[in-house]
Amino acid sequence: MSSGKTALLCTLAALLILSAFITAALAADTAKNPFTGNAEAIKAGEKIFDEKCADCHGGDAMGGAGPDLTDDKWLHGGSDAEVFTTVSKGRKGGMPAWGGQLKDDDIWKVIAYIRSLAKKK
Repeated sequence: MSSGKTALLCTLAALLILSAFITAALAADTAKNPFTGNAEAIKAGEKIFDEKCADCHGGDAMGGAGPDLTDDKWLHGGSDAEVFTTVSKGRKGGMPAWGGQLKDDDIWKVIAYIRSLAKKK
C-alpha cells in the first residue's frame, strides 16, 4: 500500500475514533435520570444520601462542608448528567468520586432524591 493511502486510512480511523468520543460525550451531557419522579427510587436515594452524603451536604441537603443541593446554584452544572458526573467522578476541592462505591442506578436515585428537595421559587 502506498504511503498516501496509508495516511488517508490513518486519518479516517482517527476521525472515526474522534466521532465516537464526541458522540459519547454528547450522550452523557444529555442523559436523563431514569428515576425522576419515582417515589420508591427517591426513598432509596434518601437512604443512600443519609449514609454517604449528609456528612458534607447536611441532613437536609442545604449545605455544610459541601454546597447546598436544594437551590439552583450548581458549581459544576446542574443538569442531571452534570450532577451524575460530579457524583461519580468527584471534583477537586473536596467532592469524592463515588463511582467506584455506588452503582450508576444508586447515583441516579440520589439525584432523584436531591431533585425532590429543590426549593420552590
